Amino acid sequence: MSPRQPATRVVPETIGSTVAVKCGNGNSYKLATGSDTGVCKVYVENGGVTGGLCTDGTNSALQTCATGCGQVMGSGTCEKQEPNATEPER
Repeated sequence: MSPRQPATRVVPETIGSTVAVKCGNGNSYKLATGSDTGVCKVYVENGGVTGGLCTDGTNSALQTCATGCGQVMGSGTCEKQEPNATEPER
């Protein structure tokens, strides 16, 4: 018998100041610290994405798939993406 996985987990941290969050309900969001530094996380529960967070310690952006963009501090940003939007190439 294998150990049971926890219901909520954090996808490994992304070293960087931006992350794209794609929710199961079809909505997508772009989160950023607004600076060149920081860490972003995507939260997953029962196999589905539930939200994200980006922070550099001062600037931050929080988002949940249930409610959309949440608390933003400093130069952090949370933007809902258009359904057909594509990520610009870097």
